[in-house]
Amino acid sequence: MRLPGQGPNRETGGVFADVTPAPPDPILGLGELFKADPRADKLDLTVGVYCDETGRTPVMEVVRAAQAQLIAAETSKTYQPIAGSATFAAVVKELVAPGDAATQARLEVAQAPGGTGALTVAGRLLWSTYPDATVWISDPTWPNHRGIFADCGLEVRTYPYYDADTATVRFDALLEALAAVGPHDAVVLHGCCHNPTGQDLTAAQWAQVGAVLAERGALAIVDTAYIGLGDGLEEDATGLRAMVASGADVAACLSFSKNLGLYGERAGALVVAGHSPEQAELVQSRVKACIRTIYSNPPITAGVIVATILASPELRAGWHAELAEIRDRINGLRAGLAAELAGRNLDRCRGTATGKGMFALTGLTRDEVLRLRDEAAIYLVENGRMNLAALTEATIPRFVDALEKLS
Repeated sequence: MRLPGQGPNRETGGVFADVTPAPPDPILGLGELFKADPRADKLDLTVGVYCDETGRTPVMEVVRAAQAQLIAAETSKTYQPIAGSATFAAVVKELVAPGDAATQARLEVAQAPGGTGALTVAGRLLWSTYPDATVWISDPTWPNHRGIFADCGLEVRTYPYYDADTATVRFDALLEALAAVGPHDAVVLHGCCHNPTGQDLTAAQWAQVGAVLAERGALAIVDTAYIGLGDGLEEDATGLRAMVASGADVAACLSFSKNLGLYGERAGALVVAGHSPEQAELVQSRVKACIRTIYSNPPITAGVIVATILASPELRAGWHAELAEIRDRINGLRAGLAAELAGRNLDRCRGTATGKGMFALTGLTRDEVLRLRDEAAIYLVENGRMNLAALTEATIPRFVDALEKLS
């Protein structure tokens, strides 16, 4: 018998004796395989990171300018408040509800370490309030959605979203499924540039979804990771703003990783929309309690960079211009790939021309994805998702060549 203070049980090997390896991440785990591949012409279309024509993930000039201001003005590295700075909150509110003081008054903002951090806090908030709630995610969706909410102790179910044959949203089926959503459940919606399909709801469809969720008494978790990469900052905010105006309870999870290139800085925000300023403030107290036990308070640099750029008319205008260049390049790659496929009468990647943002589903089976990897050194996620932003004008023909050889 092992008595207290005697140390680990040597017969069993201790607490970690029965630990088994976790399965590799379905996206990030491929990066290790790609790095180990010795072929010079290998092509990585897996991770959702923007790359320029040279394959780099660039630092925006406005980010360099904001960092320079931070270095010049910074006097301390002490902790931030649990929800981040008031300046950060103000610029995020203006992004969500520009010039609308009444709506901004019922918003509360908490800076988070990336969109993933914001989603985690939203999940913990829901679990701590309604532990029996179900979280509904689209089929398909970003794989980490299921893991995040399951780890919060919540049941996760799916609702239909994508028709692979037509590369369109199954909106009637989506609405029918939402009729099963219970009070206090949460529905995860992609604010724009749906990952992995690239197919978004229309403004009218957003309004319908908002009305249903308000009537059902459900929470809309709007994952807004790619705002500005589809049609523009204003256009891509349509869904988020429609949900805030719908009367449904909203937890919006914003990321600045993509639209400001702040991947490693982990710059995100959780925005709660209450029915009144008083209700939002009450919910924010619970948000802070969740943050305190997860990461305590957010990083300084990420929040200052975002706040500096969005608060400065000059830097904000520069951001809009740089973001437009990125968006135009992505849309140009979409058009270029669609044209190459059409020119060869190849029925692949059906949603390329109509989709928004960095992602599209190729329609490849798992076996075809593995063949593409083995035979052509082209890496895709096993569900066939590709990151269009990792292509170049030069690699599009090579990619389509490889698709042709699969036939």
